[in-house]
Amino acid sequence: MVDLYLSVSEIDELESVSNYLLSLEKSDGEIERDSMKLPLLSNKLKYISKYLEDDFGFILLRGLDSKKYSLEQVKMIYLLIGSHIGRVLLH
Repeated sequence: MVDLYLSVSEIDELESVSNYLLSLEKSDGEIERDSMKLPLLSNKLKYISKYLEDDFGFILLRGLDSKKYSLEQVKMIYLLIGSHIGRVLLH
């Protein structure tokens, strides 16, 4: 298992992009991947994707305080991270 910590600037980026996407008032399935760009986090998320696929398959991503966010914000942040690690499957 690997622990990875998000920096303050990476957390700010997640918050900013998730708030923007929530302001669009679209359902998860209507949000296009192009609108989910995370330039600060992209290299770390590529590493996570490769690690999950090629190595042990488990990473603990630290730094987000879930109590700080609404349920909708948590869902959007999860969608953002997931969309950069693999394919997003919506049900």
